[in-house]
Amino acid sequence: MPNRNMHEIMGHLGKDPERSETATGKVVCRISIATSNNFFDARMQEWVQKTPDWHNVIIWDDLAEKVAQEFSKGDAIMVRGKSRTREYQDKQGQTRRITEVTANEVFKPIYVPRRDRQNKIDDDDSWTIDVVDGQEDIEIPF
Repeated sequence: MPNRNMHEIMGHLGKDPERSETATGKVVCRISIATSNNFFDARMQEWVQKTPDWHNVIIWDDLAEKVAQEFSKGDAIMVRGKSRTREYQDKQGQTRRITEVTANEVFKPIYVPRRDRQNKIDDDDSWTIDVVDGQEDIEIPF
């Protein structure tokens, strides 16, 4: 069976992207993505809040520059890339391990607000457009 190291992470940025340059002038951007473990408990009819997982991501070159310009804390983001675990020495000389995803693809997801569970879509296969807080909400019934 072939091996494949591919990760896809979709979540929200925990802080602004950290753009820097290596000694050779190569642009690098580090981001931290939180993914939610919340779920809807159908029996209790309520959302259960869980602690998020955090993912360390590194982005290089032109894509790093673009991410540093276009994203900020709290933004939704999706990345694809390979993970790698490496060791380093902290300031106290302790050996530490960190797992990071080196992203080669970055996306800015677009979310449409969800309707509440009581609100049903018409059976006529047409789109519905609602105006909520001054913005149109277009829903495709499928």
